[in-house]
Amino acid sequence: MSSANGPLFTETSADTAAHRLVEWFVLRLGNRGGPRAGDYALNRKRIFILPSRAGMLFAGAMLTMLLAAINYSLSLGYVLTFVLASVGLVSMLHTYRNLAGLILRPGRGDPVQLDYRMEKTPGGWKIYDLNVLGVWLVETYRTQFAQEVSAKGIDGLIASMAQRNQTNAGSAKS
Repeated sequence: MSSANGPLFTETSADTAAHRLVEWFVLRLGNRGGPRAGDYALNRKRIFILPSRAGMLFAGAMLTMLLAAINYSLSLGYVLTFVLASVGLVSMLHTYRNLAGLILRPGRGDPVQLDYRMEKTPGGWKIYDLNVLGVWLVETYRTQFAQEVSAKGIDGLIASMAQRNQTNAGSAKS
């Protein structure tokens, strides 16, 4: 085995098999030049179903139910344990079959033009207005901000915007 630039390790007579095995693992599991460009098809060699926390809990529950059925000689315990374990295996098979043949395509979205207006302050440059797809943020919200400023003042506007940011951040986490 060797990479595009030649062998990864020099071969010695004592460790030839070990070096070949390590080289095979490095080529199979190592980084192969970063992310792939273009479409990426999932085949049977690229699908790995790994247990999640819920899967490990399910396996632990199945093991506990099997031990209880063995300990107490419960025929219905055996039935329930093997039926639930079979449902788990069938769900893994369906997951595999749903993923096999799936083609992943990178996003082909158009770039978005973003302009901004800046002002130099004693603390450095600050962005005070954004233009996304031809719409300036300040001009869009000017009437809403003016109503808030006339009702509560500039401190009220800042407080309501801070509260809205906290509400949006809280809803984004859940």
